[in-house]
Amino acid sequence: MDVLPDAIVQHLLCLLSNAEDVAACSCVCKRWRELMGSVRRLVFPRSLSDKGLHSSTLVSRMVRSTAELEELVVYCTLTSAGLMECVAHAAKSLKLLEFRVEEGSDKACVGKLEVLSCSSCDLETLRLWGGILLHSPVGLRSFTGLRTLEVVGARIRDGALRGILAACPALRELALLGCDGIRSVCVELKELERCRLDFCGSGDNCFVSVAAPKLRVLEVQGASYIRIAEDSSLQHLSIAKQTGMLANVEVGKLPALASLSIRGLQWDWGAIQKMLQSATQVETLYMKIEFCGDDEAFEPFRDIDFGDFLTSHPKLKKLDAHGALFASLVLKEEIATPPLALRLEEANITIRSPLNAERKLQVLKSMISWSPLLRKVRLRITQMKCTDIEADEFFLNLIRLKCVYDFITID
Repeated sequence: MDVLPDAIVQHLLCLLSNAEDVAACSCVCKRWRELMGSVRRLVFPRSLSDKGLHSSTLVSRMVRSTAELEELVVYCTLTSAGLMECVAHAAKSLKLLEFRVEEGSDKACVGKLEVLSCSSCDLETLRLWGGILLHSPVGLRSFTGLRTLEVVGARIRDGALRGILAACPALRELALLGCDGIRSVCVELKELERCRLDFCGSGDNCFVSVAAPKLRVLEVQGASYIRIAEDSSLQHLSIAKQTGMLANVEVGKLPALASLSIRGLQWDWGAIQKMLQSATQVETLYMKIEFCGDDEAFEPFRDIDFGDFLTSHPKLKKLDAHGALFASLVLKEEIATPPLALRLEEANITIRSPLNAERKLQVLKSMISWSPLLRKVRLRITQMKCTDIEADEFFLNLIRLKCVYDFITID
């Protein structure tokens, strides 16, 4: 290393990001200590706090030793004062900031956001882990340059979230993951392109409303009431409700939607119908819902005419239908020719019961005969009792079908 030019040594040392490695290299010699000032990214692991070190002071000292720090990731303890020192030193170059907030009152989290608001730092990405936000920070200025905001595992009240979103008008990516305490959220951001919302800990009455004209990807989990503005740019939509009931979905036509995923334990039947009717141009469709009905009782699915289903989704290339939703597909009348020139290429089907075996076989045969481009069919058989005679006969019929079409696999 001694014979290498400074430029090469500097390039190699700048590949380091772990704060412990950077500190160790800085102690090798004076030359390396000077070159380490060009590090662009620093990551402070949580283990620094576990070792009994005064992590906040250590973070501030190492940040001050850098010249053009672009990314700062802090998982150890960092006080508001320490954050203020770091941001003040790297204000001109810092683009990404990620830090963890210790459990406690909401003062710590609010204080850090107010520090960022008052600084001259023009962040592009902000990631916040943990923390409590019961109140919106006072005098929070607009983060005009912020493009990505991620909040993970935090407790947030509705008013605090509204204040934060209002201060980030230029967001292109928003992620609220594993957040608790939210009852109602309204996302109205003109530049937003990707949105992930996970409110698994917010109970059974969480309401989500999204209106973003440039939105391309939307993933919502844990909400009971969802409203999506009619959007011509949305390409990927995923809605999941693993506990409780998804009571209502309000959505208009989504002509650009290419991928739709609907999952959950119990959905209102009207919500399922709205989703399928809005996604007429979808190419990839994933459906895994166990029951429909209201809050008081689980109900089986109503019959879905398979011919009408395929006709209303003429661009469908990949279909995943699991459990009860596949069992609800029926052929209400004999059709001699395919409803349309179908584009279906792949189908993944989960079958859990031999009930209505003849109807299920008829749907499978029709799907295969109507889809000239079909190249892969995967049948997953689960939860059937080995002693059930109907199950044995049904399985034998599936084996016979597999012998005819070699692109069928059975798990």
